[in-house]
Amino acid sequence: MEKEVNHLEGIKLVSFDIWQTLLLSNPAYKTARAEALRKHLGSEAVNLEGFADLMKKVDEEIDALSDVTGEQFGLPERVRKVYEALPIDHRLPELTQEHVNAFEEIADLLIVQNLPSILETDILKTLSAIESKGVKMAVMSNTGFISGRQMRLVLEQLGILPFISIQLFSNEIGVSKPNKLIFVALVEKSGIDGSMILHVGDNYKADYLGAKSAGLKAVQLTSKEGIEAERIGLIRDLVR
Repeated sequence: MEKEVNHLEGIKLVSFDIWQTLLLSNPAYKTARAEALRKHLGSEAVNLEGFADLMKKVDEEIDALSDVTGEQFGLPERVRKVYEALPIDHRLPELTQEHVNAFEEIADLLIVQNLPSILETDILKTLSAIESKGVKMAVMSNTGFISGRQMRLVLEQLGILPFISIQLFSNEIGVSKPNKLIFVALVEKSGIDGSMILHVGDNYKADYLGAKSAGLKAVQLTSKEGIEAERIGLIRDLVR
């Protein structure tokens, strides 16, 4: 049995990753988004399932690269990658920035209509308990097809945003976790020394090692035991 640890001891700010930490993606949103982008790129001749698979492949390949390099590839870059992978006769003659901007506005509506699910149903209670201890909270997330603007809409709809004093998204900072610069940005924006900031996330490289490399404290959110990282199984474990 693991020894209980007070992870909030000496901590003034807790930073949360979003995906697979606070939220789980909604399959219905991914389907609606694929259908919308297929139409937006003039690719209705492409089978929807095949188009969705292409989007998933682009997403996974770019995410894997970002996890290693810390480079940022947001919605514009990913939409262009999908466009370039389509047959020439199954896409618009040209993809402009106006096309990309218009699709992002469509995606704003779709994600609110198909909200992600909360990973822990009592998360608002947990966040309230953290707040009651005088600890501030932040979110820090790499962004892909979902931008920081869309994430704020989601967090507001789910009741999480009022607890969050700082929001950092890779498409707005210009780098992705594990690049230490995004963690340094959190230190600078909060005015709190990194040794008093705890970052919580599910990704060992991007979240745990990234935070540690910038001098922050970190725990990995995972059910796996016997791993190298300090870990918690649930976010509510922070306030046991």
